[in-house]
Amino acid sequence: MHYELVGKDDQFTSEENRTATSSTPLQFDRDLSTSREMNTPVLTNKDSSDSHPTSSYHGRPDIELQKRQRAKEIRIDPRGRGQFEGSITDQLLRYNNTNWATALQLSLLLLSWTMVVYPSWAYSDASWTISLRLLRGPLMVVTFVYLIGVNMTGWVSVGIDYAAMFDFAYGSVPTPRYLFSVAGFFSYLYAALVGLYLFCRVLLSIDLPLQLVAGAMWASLLLFAANPLNSFLRRGRLAFLLSLGRISLSPLYHVHFGDFWFADQLCSITPLLLDLQYVACFSLSGGAAGGATDPPLPLKTCMSNGSGVRPLLSSLPALWRLLQCLRSFYDTGNGRHLFNAAKYCTTFPVVFFATMFSVSVPPGTSILALGFADGGWIVACLILFSFVNAAYAFFWDVYFDWGMVDSTLSLRPHRLYRRKCYYYSALVLNFVLRFSWTIKLTVILLWWKDSDLLYTVLTFAEIFRRFVWNFFRVELEQVSHSIPDSK
Repeated sequence: MHYELVGKDDQFTSEENRTATSSTPLQFDRDLSTSREMNTPVLTNKDSSDSHPTSSYHGRPDIELQKRQRAKEIRIDPRGRGQFEGSITDQLLRYNNTNWATALQLSLLLLSWTMVVYPSWAYSDASWTISLRLLRGPLMVVTFVYLIGVNMTGWVSVGIDYAAMFDFAYGSVPTPRYLFSVAGFFSYLYAALVGLYLFCRVLLSIDLPLQLVAGAMWASLLLFAANPLNSFLRRGRLAFLLSLGRISLSPLYHVHFGDFWFADQLCSITPLLLDLQYVACFSLSGGAAGGATDPPLPLKTCMSNGSGVRPLLSSLPALWRLLQCLRSFYDTGNGRHLFNAAKYCTTFPVVFFATMFSVSVPPGTSILALGFADGGWIVACLILFSFVNAAYAFFWDVYFDWGMVDSTLSLRPHRLYRRKCYYYSALVLNFVLRFSWTIKLTVILLWWKDSDLLYTVLTFAEIFRRFVWNFFRVELEQVSHSIPDSK
């Protein structure tokens, strides 16, 4: 049974729909029974009126949609029972799929973050800054996977068929519990690696090669994604890699919702690409394990923008989204895609002037005393384009990606989440986090101190903003499929 969202004033008046729905009561009973067994939400008109006062649902008699619903019943199981069968590794994940285990995993992840961040904050030794740059990337990936699992839990709770939304094939659909279990596995692993590094360095005074620890963390992620064995939801991992391949070759493929949604996630985790570059540079430059033996090369040269590698990596996700928008315009002729492409174009001047600032202005220079001709114009352009980029992106989020407000600046009438405060809170939070760059820019301009701890906090803030963005972007896609005029 597939469901369509209609306005609160609309009536179930279609004689064809009424006849088709009433003629298959046994089919609906089987759907409801199967849904109860698999804990998948089935919304009736009564359910909808109780839980969503602004909307109601009615079934579609279309046979093809009924087939898709049958596939949905098999594919979407919030407890992920269908994905813990088969190989030994999947059986291990099944035993890891409990509430107490998830609580333990989150505690270990928090402990890992504390062990990585606290020394960088408490000590002025440059080696702790290096360790933060090398180890935070994999921890950020695991944190992001947890948040995506929470997104999926929220989508399922309001009846959003994200399996059909992202066009997952049978057997490739990740469930919230599955993502929690996979992220939990890496929480165990990373807590052990980080704990081993600190134990050897602090208590045993043994210089364990830091690049070895960071390399093991990044390699474990790569091996998990590229593992060819029939385990850890191989079809889902293959779908992930294929989507990444289509994104990297954006102009050559038709853009599906799942591809541009995934590319938007990459825009929020751009700092992870920079951290990966730093790990490679540090390892190839022969960086030492820790303490006073750290050479200045990994700390300074690997962070330099002069080679152009880091600016290119910073621009790459935005470039992919720009090419996707142009391809979508080519396929559909919809001018909205050109305006969306212009939004991503505003990223490039920000990266360009930030690079010029880091290369042209010597460290320790007082920005307030800097003349306009001596580099003040670079600062002015950086502030201007950063504001344009943030304002454009916020406007696009509210009016198009979320479709949250209409021309009268009121909330759209068709909503899946029950409380209006969710929408208002998301608006305020999105505005604040979109302009969080002003905090870092202020610190750099006044004190010329690019704090890695502040950079880590702002990176996590952007990931959290994307986490909130995901709830309402996928909700709008569900609503627009049910009511084509709702976008």
